[in-house]
Amino acid sequence: MIFAILFFSISIFHQDVGATPELRVTSSSTDSSNSSSLIIYFEAGCPPCDHFFSEVLRPAYYEVQNILKLEFVPFGNAKSEYWAEYDRYGFSCQHGIEECASGIFMACAVTTSTNYDQLVDLILCTMGYSDFTGGAYYAWNFCSTFSGADYDAIMECLAGKDGETAFIQMQNKTLANSDYEGTPWVNFNGDSSSGVQSSITKDKATFIKTVCHSVDQSYWPTVCTQ
Repeated sequence: MIFAILFFSISIFHQDVGATPELRVTSSSTDSSNSSSLIIYFEAGCPPCDHFFSEVLRPAYYEVQNILKLEFVPFGNAKSEYWAEYDRYGFSCQHGIEECASGIFMACAVTTSTNYDQLVDLILCTMGYSDFTGGAYYAWNFCSTFSGADYDAIMECLAGKDGETAFIQMQNKTLANSDYEGTPWVNFNGDSSSGVQSSITKDKATFIKTVCHSVDQSYWPTVCTQ
């Protein structure tokens, strides 16, 4: 197996391509006692992931954000190898070096962000920027600006050992999920059953219905009553 060493200066994967996406964003405050949680395991360059983010999660989330907390685990089916002589990690990804680089970019955002709403906006924009395969490869800069994320800080993390550490953390979370079968994979309120995979990833309407019916009706946003 060939592993790509990713401790290099990256300069080609953060172009802005295509039209500005229509993204609906409002500030959210989530009371964990009256909300649900969704963990998403995913990878860049994965057509089913691109579809889920662009057609289901991104358009649905902002309508139920007050009753839903998201957690992102960008690693997917990547592989890692440690070289003791360099004290560095190398990574191999299904969809090539662009996937690895994009995964590390998002892992750095996940592990360094102190602003939940900003992180959600960044990841949903990056993965939902376009429905064409690999759209995440070109969205870093634009989505950082859009979300208010610190692009320079994330890139500094990506280019050094901190990026490797962040990606390894995502790997460990993925491996710790014994139910994981591939991307996209979700855990909704601790449930990773096949029924949950279908109800969460199928389409926007089913996603919203599932989230709405997981909390008390007194906390439903408007979309839950439509």
